[in-house]
Amino acid sequence: MQIDLDLTYTKPQAEIFFESTARRRIITKGRRLGFTRGASQAFIEFMLEKPVSCLWGDTVNGNIDRYIERYWNPILKQLPRNLWDYKKVEKKMFIGNSFCDFRSADNPENWEGFGYDYILLNEAGIILRNPYLYENAVRPMLLDSPESILIAGGTPKGKTPPIFYDLYRNEEAGVKGFQSFQYSTYDNPYLDQEEIDDLVDEMSDAVVAQEIYGQFSDTTEFQFIEGDIVEEAIKRECHDSLADKETKVMGVDIAGSGANASVIYKRQGRSTAGIIRKKGIKGDVLVNLIANEINEWQPDAVFIDAGFNPAVIDILDNLNHDVTRVDFAAASSSPFYLNKRAQMWGDMRDWLGSGGSIPDDRNLRRELSQQTYEFSKKDGSCVKLTSKDEMRKNGLMSPDIADALALTFAYPVRKQTPADYAMRNTRHDSYNTEYDIFAV
Repeated sequence: MQIDLDLTYTKPQAEIFFESTARRRIITKGRRLGFTRGASQAFIEFMLEKPVSCLWGDTVNGNIDRYIERYWNPILKQLPRNLWDYKKVEKKMFIGNSFCDFRSADNPENWEGFGYDYILLNEAGIILRNPYLYENAVRPMLLDSPESILIAGGTPKGKTPPIFYDLYRNEEAGVKGFQSFQYSTYDNPYLDQEEIDDLVDEMSDAVVAQEIYGQFSDTTEFQFIEGDIVEEAIKRECHDSLADKETKVMGVDIAGSGANASVIYKRQGRSTAGIIRKKGIKGDVLVNLIANEINEWQPDAVFIDAGFNPAVIDILDNLNHDVTRVDFAAASSSPFYLNKRAQMWGDMRDWLGSGGSIPDDRNLRRELSQQTYEFSKKDGSCVKLTSKDEMRKNGLMSPDIADALALTFAYPVRKQTPADYAMRNTRHDSYNTEYDIFAV
């Protein structure tokens, strides 16, 4: 059966996936090179040409779902519907007589298995920080199937632990079967060069070398949310007919010092319903501000930072407001993140990248883009966000608004019924005050 697909490849994509004959292809790259898109297209082509087995390894499950929707589905829709099937729960794609298993680094125990014809490691700079994945899963697969092709690509995340760095240096060391590639963000012909220049101006030399030019460096801190994800979320307008059926979640970040602001962030589904940011308020004034917003908006859940001023939460509890305390330092339910705050930011990043919409607010944009992270010294694989105190010492903004948005992802939320709302007893005096609000 003749199938014509509308596919195009950039020069780097063509070199990596089609022109190279090496069985071990190691790629270091700057951000937004187009590696993930090229890999998605190439894997579909490989699976159509002949029966093959493939493994796609990525950082977290949320990324896999996003890539399937963004890169795979537009191509699959060009095929006869009976030719392919995606099992979302199993994370398994079937095309003709071929299949592709999708696995994430946040569930390393699911990686072990038999050999594959093609093994792709996306964001290799991150997932190869876990020695278990390579030594106990990927390497045995390559031994089981010596004819298999390994394609490991990503933006470098330092030289230690050295797995990705050592793999990249294998060609230079003369190890048979290895070929190394290095590309910069400038190698993507579809990006505006001036926009890249502007991005470079905002970064330190060490971060530019790594995030733009794909070079291994000794820096230990990395940008957590890429600027293009933030800009896309700002430009995005959500006109969802189901918006009224989406859960309404309120995140409240309480100021820890006079220099910070207390922030209330209201999110419904993929949209921002409003932001309230106020400096210098505390005690009863802050309690009444939060209580009034709860009464007016009737959220399905309210998550409040428990780190500062716990008395505010106690009073809201006493007023029978249904609020949930969130401890930023609490343990994460995912082994990929060191604590609750990092996990919430990770869920927020996935939301921004998969359809979330935020207002064009200068402070929020800067806070999201300036948040950095490092890998925990605990085991070298957990993501740890740079603290607010450390960011202030470095002359950066305290991410008060961004933390309030992140709080809306603290826990899963169900839609409340009218009966649920009616049961809420709101015994408190009304308080009127002026504050900054950005309506959306």
